[in-house]
Amino acid sequence: MVDSKSIPIRSIVAKVGEGFGDKPLKRVAMGLLLAFPLALLAARGVADVIVVLIGLAFLVESIRRRRWEWLRDPVILAAIALWAVLNVVVSPMAIDSAVSFGRSLAWIRFLLFYAAITVWLLADDRSVRLIMWWMICVTVLVVIDCLMQALSGWSITGQPMQGIRLTGSLDRPNIGSFLAKTGFPLMGLLICANLLDPSLRRTLIVSVLGLMILLSILLTGERTITLLTILGLALVLSFVFVTVPGRRLLIASLSVLLAGVIVAAIMLEERIHQRLLDLIDDLSHFQESPYGHLFSAAWRIFMDYPLTGVGLKNYREVCAHYTEHCHPHPHNIYLEFLSESGIVGFFLFVAFVVIFVVEFARRTMRNAINPGASGFFAGALLINLFPFAATQSYFSNWPAMLLWYSLSLSMAAVRIPWGERRIGERFPDQ
Repeated sequence: MVDSKSIPIRSIVAKVGEGFGDKPLKRVAMGLLLAFPLALLAARGVADVIVVLIGLAFLVESIRRRRWEWLRDPVILAAIALWAVLNVVVSPMAIDSAVSFGRSLAWIRFLLFYAAITVWLLADDRSVRLIMWWMICVTVLVVIDCLMQALSGWSITGQPMQGIRLTGSLDRPNIGSFLAKTGFPLMGLLICANLLDPSLRRTLIVSVLGLMILLSILLTGERTITLLTILGLALVLSFVFVTVPGRRLLIASLSVLLAGVIVAAIMLEERIHQRLLDLIDDLSHFQESPYGHLFSAAWRIFMDYPLTGVGLKNYREVCAHYTEHCHPHPHNIYLEFLSESGIVGFFLFVAFVVIFVVEFARRTMRNAINPGASGFFAGALLINLFPFAATQSYFSNWPAMLLWYSLSLSMAAVRIPWGERRIGERFPDQ
C-alpha cells in the first residue's frame, strides 16, 4: 500500500473526468472559468457569455471524444427533464409565449455550465488547486472592498454605498450574496486541502478568511443572506458536533465565539441594528409588507393558472392585477416556479432539488468528506435552495449564474474522494 499522503490529487480525481483529457480546449475553458467570478463583479453580460462558451466547449469536447455518460447523471437528467417540460408544456401555454420561450430555451446554458464544471473542468489536480487559490484572491479583494466601503462610504473600485447597504464591487447591494454563495464552497475546499496536507498556514487562512467573510456579510445589510449564512454556519457546527465527539468542546466554544461576533456586530454597528429592526417589523406584519404582497400575488396567480402557470417571465405581466406592490418576480424561487410554471413545473423543480440533495449526500458519504467540509458544502446548498426565504429570481442572469456556480463548485468538490485512507486504498499512485 502506498502512503496516501504521497498521492497527488491528480491520481485521485482522474477517475472523475477520465476520458476528457487536458487539451487546449479545456485550458481555454478553465481560463474562462477563472475569469467568471471577476465578470460577475464587473460585467454581468460578459459573465453570461462565459457561461455559454464554457457550455459549448464542453459539448464540443463531448462530441469529439464521444463521451456522453454524463447524461446519465441523476442531477443532469432531472434538470434536462425540467428544461424540456418548460419548453414543451409551459411556454406554449404562457400568456406571452414569446417572452416565456426567450427564458425557457436559454435556460439550457446553466445545465451545460453545471455539467462542464462538475465532470470536466474540476476533475484534475491543477484545476482543483487553481480554482481554490484563485477564489481566495478574489474573495480577499471583495472583502477589502466591502470593509473600505463600510469605513469610508466608497469602495476601492469606486462604488458608493446604497443607502445603508453595502455594494462592494457591484453597482447594487448583492455583494453579500456573492460572498456567501462562493464563500461556503471555498471554505469547504480549503478544509479538504488542509486535511490532505496539514499546515499551520492553511489553518490560519481558513480561520481568518472565514471570519472576514462573515464580518463582511454582516456589514452588507442584506437581511436574507445574513440569516441564511448564520443557518449555514449552524449546519457546519452541527455536522462536526454530531459526527466528531472528540471535538464537541471545541465546537461549543467556537459557537459561542461566532455568536459573540454576530451579536457584537449587531449592537455596535447602527446600520446592521436598523436592518434587524426592519426585518423584525416586516416579519411581524408580513402580510402587509411588500414581500407579503408579492408572495400572496404569486399564490393567487397559481390558483388562477394551476396547471402550467402564466409562463416564465410573465409574473410581471399579470402582477398588477393582484397587488399594487408589483415587481418582476415574487422574490421566492419556489413561488416563482409555482406561479410561472404551475404544478407541472413546480413538481419537477422540487424533484430536481430532492435529487440534487440526495446525490450530494450520496457522494459525500461515499467519498468520506470531512464533516466540517461537508457542512460548508451543504451550507452552500442551504443558502441557494432554502424554500422559506425572500430571494432573487431563479432565471434572472446574475442571480442564476451565481446560484449555478455555487452549486457546481459544491457538487464538484464532493465528487472527489478526499478521505486519505480511502484515497490510498482505491487509487494507488501508479
